[in-house]
Amino acid sequence: MSNPIEVSKKAYASFEGEKWNAMADLLSRSDLEELTAVQRLAHLAWWYNNEVLNGGHDQYFVNKDYFVHSEVISALHSLGAVNQSNILREALIYLTKAIDHMPNDYDEFIAWDKEYRYGDQMSIFDNQFYNCRPDIDELLENYLATNESEFIQWVP
Repeated sequence: MSNPIEVSKKAYASFEGEKWNAMADLLSRSDLEELTAVQRLAHLAWWYNNEVLNGGHDQYFVNKDYFVHSEVISALHSLGAVNQSNILREALIYLTKAIDHMPNDYDEFIAWDKEYRYGDQMSIFDNQFYNCRPDIDELLENYLATNESEFIQWVP
């Protein structure tokens, strides 16, 4: 189990973002195997969201190729990110039909994209994702509020 992050009540009184930052710290530094089920769900959704926001579905599939994508889809759905889970499902179906194996790195993906133009369809998935409301950050904030003790340990 990954221990909750200590958050000072005094620091939180000055900046309410301390709770979010603590959760982000826990999620960004933890391995899946060391997380509770509640933390794991947030971890999968958080990483999917961040990878897509920073580099699109291309980046997500390259950087998180070791994720069990069906578990990410389930985590998103459980979180309430139903539209995002459907987009990921469709992107995964498209990608597995379009290529014979996952690329080893982003450069390989870009090379394939230049030859086969996979990115055109991935860009459609990206744009659909960017337009989803509520967004995953909002849903994770609600999740944190409901499951605070899994992520936060209050200290003076």
